[in-house]
Amino acid sequence: GAPEDVRGLCDPATVPAEFDARVREYSVQGFRLIAVAGQRLAVSWEEASRLPRDAVEGGLRFLGLVVMQNKMKPETPRVIAELRDAGIRSVMVTGDNVYTACSVARESGLVSPHDRFATVACVPTDKGHELRLTLMDSDAFIS
Repeated sequence: GAPEDVRGLCDPATVPAEFDARVREYSVQGFRLIAVAGQRLAVSWEEASRLPRDAVEGGLRFLGLVVMQNKMKPETPRVIAELRDAGIRSVMVTGDNVYTACSVARESGLVSPHDRFATVACVPTDKGHELRLTLMDSDAFIS
């Protein structure tokens, strides 16, 4: 799953000290990351499939990161520029890590190095969920 989420499910002793630095390093280069973690269960597959999620999603052993490259189509920057020239505003909606999203937005020409952008997150609260809007400078995501 998402490195930030999987890390929270792991025994901290199994997460390398350089975890955050590696996630940022790969993400600012536009790589997609999947964190892998696990644990041994002393039950059968059938019994495990009936366990509640919170009974097995905790105290996991961090196993590593899967790093994937999803190359942008060569025509993407040109198409983004044509849309901009035609007065059509483009937006990105993604579930990617914010560093990855910023890298892709820059590579595609969706944002320039000094543009500001917004992130929106749905965050659990005592009363349900709320949306949080954060404005950032894309300069903050340069490797």
